[in-house]
Amino acid sequence: ALAQDAQDISGVPVVATAVHVPDEKVLREMGDMVRTRLNRPGVVVLASSYDERVGIQVSVDPALTKRGLHAGKIAGIVGERLGGKGGGRPDSAQGGGKNKAELGSALDLVARYVRENIK
Repeated sequence: ALAQDAQDISGVPVVATAVHVPDEKVLREMGDMVRTRLNRPGVVVLASSYDERVGIQVSVDPALTKRGLHAGKIAGIVGERLGGKGGGRPDSAQGGGKNKAELGSALDLVARYVRENIK
């Protein structure tokens, strides 16, 4: 269902949303699954709250890493807005922070990043 909620940003399907999952392993698996279901190269950023913090998982299709998008950089931007940090590989990254109140605005940064960096 999440794949159907993708926004089209500069021709790239982008899913950036909060979900409720028990732990980061499930969050990572869900991110990869949603990315596969987009049926074309896309970006998936999922966030979930755990007790005092928010965890984020970023998946970027390898075809898009060649066009200027980097999951680690997205995780860094989103994590920073949440008062934490993030990073990882070009195609897969994690992050998080404790400032749950900023979750909506943090997820909004994903579309801007894609728009400004896609080649």
